[in-house]
Amino acid sequence: MLIELTCPSCGGNLELTDDLDIAYCMYCGTKIIVSKPDEAKKIEKIKNYEVLLERAVDAKFYAEALIYCNKILEINSDNIEALMNKAIATFFTMKDDEFQFNKAMRYLESAEKIYPSNNRITDVRKMFEEKHFDKLKELGDQSFDKAIKNDTVSRRFRWGASIPTESIAFPYYQKAMTYYSNAINLKNTDDHILKKIIDITRFTGRKLWGITKQQEKYIKITIERNEKLAYIKKEIHVLEEKTNTKNPSQWEINKLEVKNNELTEFEKFLDEEGYEFKFTQI
Repeated sequence: MLIELTCPSCGGNLELTDDLDIAYCMYCGTKIIVSKPDEAKKIEKIKNYEVLLERAVDAKFYAEALIYCNKILEINSDNIEALMNKAIATFFTMKDDEFQFNKAMRYLESAEKIYPSNNRITDVRKMFEEKHFDKLKELGDQSFDKAIKNDTVSRRFRWGASIPTESIAFPYYQKAMTYYSNAINLKNTDDHILKKIIDITRFTGRKLWGITKQQEKYIKITIERNEKLAYIKKEIHVLEEKTNTKNPSQWEINKLEVKNNELTEFEKFLDEEGYEFKFTQI
């Protein structure tokens, strides 16, 4: 079957077979990309849907955005804009007060398989993780506060004793632990959440939700070391201001009671901050 085209450069009339994707003008030699009628209609549809998609995302109409994403992907399953925006729209479509993190990440992973070196995918993943972490932390705190409010048993008399599962407070503790545990999987260095996990384990008197004594001990040590490091940093800056030097005396540093097993961590901090002083074991 022949199709008629006009050369965009010289205006020459051409007749080509419909199986060609690329042709050259017989008059001026211009390279012509052959768009078949059906293909051209598909491209036009995608462009129209992409305009509507952009407007829906900008207006935060995520349910509507998902409709346009799906329409585009029906035409072209590799369309990067549709894949990315489907992940974003899914993420922000809240379910039970949570972002749909896992589902959105699956869509993002599908996009990454097709476009493995796309920096935008990396940025969106980081945004998902940060927002999801903050939301889990917020929901965990809300559940924890409700548990405390409804916990009628004085906690100071209950170290190691179990709170009854029929207690009004118990499901709130359980929910808070679920939120905190999921958050820790994303960022395991948040002291606030680590402390809450210890509190829940202690208040309920259980090794609940996979928190063992060994894990609890590790969490406590981590918190103590982070608090000590923060204290040391603060005191060193005070000494620096007092002495107007980045080389305060060994005697002044030793007053901060740095333990042997903390030497490496604090020496690294001093080195990064440009201090010449090195700790000696005490």
